[in-house]
Amino acid sequence: MLYAKPVLVLLLMINKFMKDEDEIKFHDLVFKALDHAIESVSGGEMLVPFVMTNTNIHRFVADRVEIAKDKAENYIKEQKDEPLMVLAYDGFITVENIKHDAVFVKSIDRNRKKKLVLAQRYVPTTTEQIFKKIGNPVLVEQANYE
Repeated sequence: MLYAKPVLVLLLMINKFMKDEDEIKFHDLVFKALDHAIESVSGGEMLVPFVMTNTNIHRFVADRVEIAKDKAENYIKEQKDEPLMVLAYDGFITVENIKHDAVFVKSIDRNRKKKLVLAQRYVPTTTEQIFKKIGNPVLVEQANYE
């Protein structure tokens, strides 16, 4: 079962420890990818997994979303010269024993050897309801990246 911390804690940590322009660029890219992913699902469409860098966006299409996500993960592993990369994909997150639709952004900063995973919960568009974000993005994982 996955429990998440509010992203407010993350933002406070970022402001406290932000040291240079590269770190600012990393966090800007993280939230740019998150915004793009949310915009993609807000119209009721399925999110095609994508990898975003400071200069490009690459989409990964396959018969199943899991396969497309695996292709994107492999792409990240192969792009060793790219210091900042963000993978966005659709999934589910459980918060306080409630399962929610969510977009995830897995962010890699190779220069600082950091990995962040954020999720934004949402209510998907259906014939009975309109799209709605639930709360703020949540920090799912923060770890060293090797």
